Amino acid sequence: MGAFRIVLDEAHGIDVKLQGGRYTYTIPENGELAVKTLDPFMRSHKETAAYHNGQQVPTENSTTNPDVVALRDGPGSGSREVNGKNVGPIMLTYVIGTEEQLKKANLNH
Repeated sequence: MGAFRIVLDEAHGIDVKLQGGRYTYTIPENGELAVKTLDPFMRSHKETAAYHNGQQVPTENSTTNPDVVALRDGPGSGSREVNGKNVGPIMLTYVIGTEEQLKKANLNH
């Protein structure tokens, strides 16, 4: 459980390839993954999460109990502009935890 970020770093980030119809992002222990592009997040998609052992993590929706450990959208995502036009995110933040853990998450790592 905990907070993590997927950060746009076009120069030094990893290149995540589509495999078997999905993109798989493996978050390192420090909780921050630098990627070359966030394009897969800018089109219609469904996010899922699993622990390293393969156990699925529920995904938060409008009926998720606040005490259930689930993949939740975290605060602090940012966008970038080119010539005054928003061209997409520079960072995505998530928390795997309860609603209370989301509120308390330290996303300043």
